[in-house]
Amino acid sequence: MNKLAADENGNDPNKTEDSEPQPVPVDHPEDDKGDPSCDEKNTGENKQKVSAPTWLSPVSAAITAVCTIAIVIITLFYTFYARKQVIQMERAVVAAINQTYKMQEAVGIAADQTEQMKLAVAATADQTEEMKKAVIVATEQTKQVKDQFRLEQRAWIGSNIVRGPVEAEKQIKASVEIVNTGRTPAKNLKVAARFDFGGVPDFTKVDGVKRTSSVVVFPQQKIFLNRALADIDVAQKVIAGEVTLYILGKVTYDDVFNRRQWFTFCYFYDPTTKKYKAYEKHNDTGTDP
Repeated sequence: MNKLAADENGNDPNKTEDSEPQPVPVDHPEDDKGDPSCDEKNTGENKQKVSAPTWLSPVSAAITAVCTIAIVIITLFYTFYARKQVIQMERAVVAAINQTYKMQEAVGIAADQTEQMKLAVAATADQTEEMKKAVIVATEQTKQVKDQFRLEQRAWIGSNIVRGPVEAEKQIKASVEIVNTGRTPAKNLKVAARFDFGGVPDFTKVDGVKRTSSVVVFPQQKIFLNRALADIDVAQKVIAGEVTLYILGKVTYDDVFNRRQWFTFCYFYDPTTKKYKAYEKHNDTGTDP
């Protein structure tokens, strides 16, 4: 657009009076293509046109130097800061590793202590079991000692002999000797006894007999229980061997350990020897629960 054709008078419309006449460039494309000198000339002219003022060179160099120094300082500061952070991280890692080792050692110690505790518990359990067995044995031994002491010190009531002849046409009389062979008195002693005759004695009949009044029988003391049968016809049958005469009874008493004891006796009359003998049954002793 700047290249306008001259008017009819040959004047340039963009030209002022004061401005000097400028040469008008004329493009010769055909000539430029084959003339290298023309290219060099145009290139030099273009370089001359875009070159910066000379006073900008020192300022640009100063700015570049300042920026470079600033970059170096910032880089050094960042490097120092980064190095410091790396050192702190390394220390933290070392501390964490040390803490891990300590924790592993603590875990190992805890595991050893746990194993020791298990062994101790097992040993304690074994000891407890042994102690239980020892306690059971000691308890049994204590019970045996107590029982043996009671057996040795308690009252023992028994009957040694029955006296009383059986004579024809006379009332049958018998005296049962009861003695305490123990070491302590027999308290609240009572006796229930009766005659029986026939084939086999019926001991259940004793339970219906009225008992004697309670007495105390001291060690080695003897008492006598007397019984009489009013039917004189029985005596003749006993002498002839037609029936067997029995005297049977039960004695109850308390020992000094406040245990209820009992004793039963059963004798039969032998007409050949004219004596009472112990029957094969119903001679027993025991303790009530």
